[in-house]
Amino acid sequence: MEVSAVIERITALLGEGSQETSNTSMRIPTALRDAAALAVRELEVAPSATALTTAALRATLEAVVMQAVLDQHYGATPDEVVLWAEARAFAAA
Repeated sequence: MEVSAVIERITALLGEGSQETSNTSMRIPTALRDAAALAVRELEVAPSATALTTAALRATLEAVVMQAVLDQHYGATPDEVVLWAEARAFAAA
């Protein structure tokens, strides 16, 4: 599957807004599960460990898509890559 098609499909799936859920079985490290439960219970970061996991997965997928778009853009136009130092020098001028 072409990267652009993958990007489009992931973006469409994330933007769907569907409330339909799927039952999955994930094997995660026990310490990570316990940390999530503690954060939910004591820090009230999410309504449940499942909600916290879902939010983290969504955020990771959004970051992956953004990076894929940037990689694709800079791969097609390598001369347009601006280094941080160049951007700072330009902004200071």
